[in-house]
Amino acid sequence: MKLKPYIASVVIATNVTSTAFAQEAEPTATLLPAVVVSTTSDSETYLDTPVRVDVISAEEIEKDHNRFLGDTLQKVPGVVIREVDPLVPALGIRMPANFNAPYYLATIDQIPMSSAVSINHATAANLPISTATGGMEILRGATSVLYGADAISAVIDLKTPEFADRKSLALEGGQRGFGKVLLTGTGKVTDTQEYYAVGNYTHDDGWRDMQRMDRGETILKHRVKISDTSKVTTTIVANKNEGQGAGYLDYNTYQNDPTNSGITATDDTNSDSSYIRLTSEWRKSIDAKNEVIVTPYLRHTDSDYKAYWYADTLPTITANDSTFGANFIYSHIWTDSETKVGLALETTKYKYKEVQELPTYTGGFPPSESPRGTHYDYDVNYLNISPFIAHTWSITEQWRWDLGLRADFSNYDYKNNTSNGDCDSPNNTNGLCGAYLRVGDRTDKFDGISPKTGVNYLISKNQAMFFNVGMGYKIPNAQTLYNLTDGQASPNLSGEKSYTSELGYKSDNGTVGLELSVYNIDIHDRVVRTYGSTVSTYENAGKSRSTGVELGAAWKASEELKLQVAANYNESRFIDYKSGGTDYSGHKEAKAPSEIYDVVLTYRPTALRGFETSLEWNRTGSYWVEDANQHLQAGHDVFNWRGEYQYTKDLSFNARVMNLMNTKYPIDVANYGSLVYKPAMPFTAYIGLGYAL
Repeated sequence: MKLKPYIASVVIATNVTSTAFAQEAEPTATLLPAVVVSTTSDSETYLDTPVRVDVISAEEIEKDHNRFLGDTLQKVPGVVIREVDPLVPALGIRMPANFNAPYYLATIDQIPMSSAVSINHATAANLPISTATGGMEILRGATSVLYGADAISAVIDLKTPEFADRKSLALEGGQRGFGKVLLTGTGKVTDTQEYYAVGNYTHDDGWRDMQRMDRGETILKHRVKISDTSKVTTTIVANKNEGQGAGYLDYNTYQNDPTNSGITATDDTNSDSSYIRLTSEWRKSIDAKNEVIVTPYLRHTDSDYKAYWYADTLPTITANDSTFGANFIYSHIWTDSETKVGLALETTKYKYKEVQELPTYTGGFPPSESPRGTHYDYDVNYLNISPFIAHTWSITEQWRWDLGLRADFSNYDYKNNTSNGDCDSPNNTNGLCGAYLRVGDRTDKFDGISPKTGVNYLISKNQAMFFNVGMGYKIPNAQTLYNLTDGQASPNLSGEKSYTSELGYKSDNGTVGLELSVYNIDIHDRVVRTYGSTVSTYENAGKSRSTGVELGAAWKASEELKLQVAANYNESRFIDYKSGGTDYSGHKEAKAPSEIYDVVLTYRPTALRGFETSLEWNRTGSYWVEDANQHLQAGHDVFNWRGEYQYTKDLSFNARVMNLMNTKYPIDVANYGSLVYKPAMPFTAYIGLGYAL
């Protein structure tokens, strides 16, 4: 399926269905959720929407007890995710899982986790998967006007917990020093106020040397009912991380000593990061047809780490950003349609500094010392203004048509805090310092228009078909734009434009649930990483395309047995890409396996009430290591087992084994002149308990 730019400029996004059907379409589902929120900010009957949304329920997240985001997300069709550092993912959805800035947007309660100026592959590590047990929605494609830059292949929206009346304690332990404690409290303060407080602390020594990790998370949530038509929900999400990072291994070390850190004992790879976000959502129903939602937010992140993957220089990087933003949405319901008009505002102060503190040595005898000093030191003031409008029209009881348009106006005000030109250093004997070039103060602007549209046809009360097309937009983050290398004269990157389309079918009769999609993602002016004489840099390639078929299925074979299947076949290729005299056009993209499968068989014996066990098979197909398609890495199969027993109303026990068959495979492979590997986690067992206080 091919999507032309002029088709996407029309904007369609369907989502209307018959009232009669909608009233009937609420049986207990096997696969499909009854409602979704991430598409429009309001609850909608999922079968009525002209988009694909995969939902992981709060109950499923709680029962999985996963330590890493990927252990949950890999059950979703089209997701490829690798834990490249403790809890840090390289994640792709319908696209490669590489280290470039992602083509998905991570959000909590529909507010972005980070700013476009600072987003990177590690942003999703701040998603509080252990504490935000309100469930998760994965919205596919550039299909909603609520989300701007980076929301191209998907939006991952993690929900904070719903208010309830309970208090609980959960403890968990595992191999190699793993331990976790989770404490939850929720209830009413008064008749008009309620709260939710949850916190957890996790420690893990890691399966390799120098891979220790400590993490604390907390979510505090408060809701006050001002009146029957007005309420305010205030949420604080915060985490603190301390850990180490293990490097790559050559093939012999990977095979014979996989726990080796790949880093000399004198290298300090400790990293520290923290994240905090405050949001306050005010919802006001003016009358039965009009509603206003206002959501201001504050956000701050800090990180300090040794970039051990730059083996030549081992720089220390400190980065932080402080954000104020606000979203405004006004909704009006007409006779057979609804219109939403909104505005998203954000201003962020971003600071970045990269310093080489340790002497490093290059080849030769005697070896020559590379220069130490400041590589980069700059500030960026980021401003984004994004108006949007969406209209949903119920054409008939079965047909729904959605239209949307969003504009993003972004401005970077860059200030260099050190000398222009090459890096500060007492010497420059080997030219390495010249690889780090700093531009003078400047301003850069990025503007994008993103129309979207879709139609939905409700075939019956439990099955529907949909089609959507849309445009997305992505701007380069500050590091991609301003960390100049290899003789670049000035920042010369443009924003990336995407054209997405999807045709899908979904059904659920209470016994069998099915979702089937065919999709296409074209990205123009794709930002790619290229390698020069000393270090890597970025440039705009011509065009890339990801095309695939996606299947989600569930079968409730009996009251005791349930089977779930997630499958994806994808081809991600460069259509037009030439760099350094090499033509990559037609090449498959690196780190993009064509086949991804996940199958889960769950057993709940009626003879042992409260007991549940599941066996999971995850298959990742082969993939190219580099865009030049020189080395093909073989795929791998991993099995996981989980079990839980609700012993009494208040006490439960759980256990799980990840990588049950102790499969040996690399979590990442790179080509730095020769192939180097990062080993994946071997057989690891965990056991835990939960107690209602």
